[in-house]
Amino acid sequence: MRNIELTVAKIDPTLWDKIKSGEKKFEVRTEEFKGTHVVFVEPDHPRNVLGIVRIKEGIHVGLHVHYEAVKHMLCELAKIDSERFDRLFKGVDTVFVHGVTPVPISVEYLKVVAGALRIFDPYYEEAHMRTRFLMKTVKDKEK
Repeated sequence: MRNIELTVAKIDPTLWDKIKSGEKKFEVRTEEFKGTHVVFVEPDHPRNVLGIVRIKEGIHVGLHVHYEAVKHMLCELAKIDSERFDRLFKGVDTVFVHGVTPVPISVEYLKVVAGALRIFDPYYEEAHMRTRFLMKTVKDKEK
């Protein structure tokens, strides 16, 4: 038996296509990926699994010293345009760069992963927590 840790992250489907084709081999994020694998989902539909990648340990890259030079290098590595990079990382001091390798798996397997993601629905959890907070606030006011 083999155990793996999965991180769920949102990614633009066009960037996923670049990873899947092998054109994009690096992912830049503001937070370091933990574990060994990442499940990428659509940003607007987090239950739609795009695919899974194996990740390499990330490296810290400082942006504040030579932002333009570092930005150019990271855009080339991550296969993203300069405008997207600025939208995502302008004003951030440090980013993490991870090597990514797509894991070839069947559509049937992805359906199982998507089903497992339904167990943890962040929108449900957030709404549930808000409801609990509001109920507690109302009870406190009644006292």
